[in-house]
Amino acid sequence: MTSYPLPDQYTGMTGMDRAFQLLNSAGCWSDQPFDSVSRNILLQIATISPKVNYFPEHLTSMEKIEWNPHSLPYSMQHFG
Repeated sequence: MTSYPLPDQYTGMTGMDRAFQLLNSAGCWSDQPFDSVSRNILLQIATISPKVNYFPEHLTSMEKIEWNPHSLPYSMQHFG
């Protein structure tokens, strides 16, 4: 897996594309509830992640991305 923003020559996907593919695969889904450690890790990830909303809210033609100015430096906040 890579975090490089350009597509890999073998997979044709960026690191983010590959991560989304893996996270959406059946191996990442569970019917068990998260324990407190896992829930805490997910909350920390959510804290440093940009918030994405659609504008206008009832359409999906434009995205409004809110970056968190109090977490990672802007140079590290890459989306897409």
